Amino acid sequence: MNMNVRRPSGGTLTHALMPPNAFPEQYAMVCDGDCMFPLYEHGQKLVFSKSAPLKPGQPVLLFRKPEATPPGENPMLFKQLVSGPSKAYWEAGRPPMRGNVRPVVTVRMPNPPRTLFFPADDLLGVHSCTGVLPMPTLEG
Repeated sequence: MNMNVRRPSGGTLTHALMPPNAFPEQYAMVCDGDCMFPLYEHGQKLVFSKSAPLKPGQPVLLFRKPEATPPGENPMLFKQLVSGPSKAYWEAGRPPMRGNVRPVVTVRMPNPPRTLFFPADDLLGVHSCTGVLPMPTLEG
């Protein structure tokens, strides 16, 4: 599922130009796609946090490096976290690793059911989804 950032005043920001640290502490994004259905639906507005802990089973937003993003694909992906480095890893600027073992972020999606693996070195960061904004209701 891709994500599009919406400005409060309207319009979509260019996602390719926004590194994870450029986002405010909390922000909302609009789902674009159905790979997380039935958990989340296309068009839902989701709230994300840069500092909320990363927990297995939690929805997260992955920020791929430009060089790790296939041509024509969105660098931001919304998936469900299976495992990966803690928030401290991302905040510490990726401390050097010993040996030849590198951290991997494992995520899944329900539609179609699939598990994906991303080397942490291919990601700029991971933000936690903390909720869904309620849809406005029409009265009348």
